[in-house]
Amino acid sequence: MHTCAGQTRNPGSKQARVIIKSGEQKPRWVDMDAELATLEEKINMLVRIVAALRSENHQLRQEILASGRENQQLVSKLDETKTRVAALIERLPEEEA
Repeated sequence: MHTCAGQTRNPGSKQARVIIKSGEQKPRWVDMDAELATLEEKINMLVRIVAALRSENHQLRQEILASGRENQQLVSKLDETKTRVAALIERLPEEEA
């Protein structure tokens, strides 16, 4: 246990007991604990955001692959249709002038 100028702190504990006599400044580590808690909260939020973005990115990549496959199918159908239309045009009688 660390003690310094009327302060008591248990190392490793999240809670600290601070005794401040009038006119004394609060110890620096009290501010650091609050800053660390805020930083920890922000880091946890960033971790959640990164996980959500990774999940969304994966889903978007899957949608891109599905769209690519659908596009290939449509191109294939279009090619088949062009071939059939060309064959039908060939079968039409020629116009006489």
